[in-house]
Amino acid sequence: MCLQNKVDQFVKNFRSPVINSFLVNFYLNCEQSNTIDQWISFAIAMGVGRIDLLFLGEPYLAHSSPRKYYKFAFDLFSEPNAYALKHLRLECCIVYNPTNCDFIPFKNLISLSLRKVEVDEMFIESLFPDCLLLEELYLASCNFKSSTPKIVRSSLCHFKVTGCYI
Repeated sequence: MCLQNKVDQFVKNFRSPVINSFLVNFYLNCEQSNTIDQWISFAIAMGVGRIDLLFLGEPYLAHSSPRKYYKFAFDLFSEPNAYALKHLRLECCIVYNPTNCDFIPFKNLISLSLRKVEVDEMFIESLFPDCLLLEELYLASCNFKSSTPKIVRSSLCHFKVTGCYI
């Protein structure tokens, strides 16, 4: 049974009112994007406080073939329980500022870590007026869409940028 089927089976049989943390660590094939969205929806519905989506697959697999990154879907975070999310860590994803978004997806976010993420600098800049609790921001090997973001935040306690580029 493949990993995707095992996680699907777990999600279908899970019987608890809350999930504290949801971690996925494997080399993502873009064909699995809909399944990933379903897993995230499940975790959000369960009031998850921490989500780690690590699609690099390290240290388990080393792949040399190019890949398409998972496009992070902000509309999944329009659910009421999404406000329970405090910590978000993403690897090998695409994160662009949501358009036509009438909700604040990460209102209670305390820490955000992006590694090998293709990111829209507008997304980073939009975090600060909307995420008043954000204390930690970690950007590693990120590819910014067009320019380096302007980061202005008084409550940001920990900030680290390594190997990012435009």
